[in-house]
Amino acid sequence: METIKALFVKPDPQAETRKWSLSLRSQIRTLDRTISLCNQAQAKAKMLIIQADRRARRDPTRAKQAAQEAREMAREVVRIRRDTQRTITIKAQVNSTLLKVQEAQAMRKVGESMRVGTQVMRQMAVLSKLPETRVEAMKFMMEFEKNAVATEMADEIMDDMLDGVMDDGEDVGIGESEIDQVLAEVLKTGSAQKTPAAAATTSEMPAVPQPAVVEDEDEEDNEAIMDQMRNRLEALRE
Repeated sequence: METIKALFVKPDPQAETRKWSLSLRSQIRTLDRTISLCNQAQAKAKMLIIQADRRARRDPTRAKQAAQEAREMAREVVRIRRDTQRTITIKAQVNSTLLKVQEAQAMRKVGESMRVGTQVMRQMAVLSKLPETRVEAMKFMMEFEKNAVATEMADEIMDDMLDGVMDDGEDVGIGESEIDQVLAEVLKTGSAQKTPAAAATTSEMPAVPQPAVVEDEDEEDNEAIMDQMRNRLEALRE
């Protein structure tokens, strides 16, 4: 009986809005966890850079190997920062979409509701191109279409999706100057903990816990940490 009723009774707009809002807020929490994981990975990478530098100072015969390890970790720091900034951007898009959903359902005029609904669908088309939000975005778009808020524009919007609303582009290479900059920053921080210079930031990215300078670990332990960090980062990029 409920199934038959569902075929003829239009969904309650308020209930649909609440459902979509909950879904988007859940996605925002997931993105927050991703940002937190990136921050943890960055702190670990910085710690390994400091440890490599300490090994090189204590044993000059291992300086070359330590320098290679430090540069590899600095490269990871650059990648992590890019991932973090990208995730922050995605979160902002999801937040914007959440506001649009609420606006669409609040509209009284059909024309205005269609206009805002179309904007929501276009934003979700953008999010559907990104690994972090693809599944939720596609589910959201299917439900949004069912509610007929933007049905007349569905074909055009789906064409936009297929053509690529947002081009992720190729991964930009990491320059040696970026690696040098990270090394200078981290090693200075490692030798001057809690100083104004160490605490200063040059971006609006969330604060990352500064790694504590610890005694050298066994090389096998360091390799295990590096492998674990890389695996977690690869999971984020999938």
